[in-house]
Amino acid sequence: MRQFPGKLGFAFSITGAAIGLFLHVAMFFTTIPLPWILVPFALLFAAVGCGQAVKAGRRYQKPARNWKLFGYAALGYAVLTFVYFYRTMGGASGVSIVDGRYVSMYQDRILSTITETQYRMFPILLSRVMSAWIGMTAFFYLTQSPAMGDRGRSGSLVF
Repeated sequence: MRQFPGKLGFAFSITGAAIGLFLHVAMFFTTIPLPWILVPFALLFAAVGCGQAVKAGRRYQKPARNWKLFGYAALGYAVLTFVYFYRTMGGASGVSIVDGRYVSMYQDRILSTITETQYRMFPILLSRVMSAWIGMTAFFYLTQSPAMGDRGRSGSLVF
């Protein structure tokens, strides 16, 4: 019975990673509302909850070298995506229209006036950053999943 939560967490992690990857790629072609990012986040949250229920001793084994390199590449991509967002938006945590002007804001303080294009790109860039971080986190959790067992060490994802 202890294996069921581990396998369920593995399934949640795979599903969350797949949906997150799909949403991330789709954001390069169309606008995806930010609440859609909550779907892979909820799946990842459920996967971590299942993993905590198992608490297997094998849970934190090192993944194979090729998976570790892919994980570090995903981490690097997530960091670069965040840096791009931060530099593009000038450290803004939100955008708004104040007195008919598009402005970038940090909390309630106006940072600068921005163009309409930057105003429209803000939610898209924010969604990209969130999906990159969630995808990277789902990948690292996936390689540590109890359902992978020794397969995580061999480097092949065989179900």
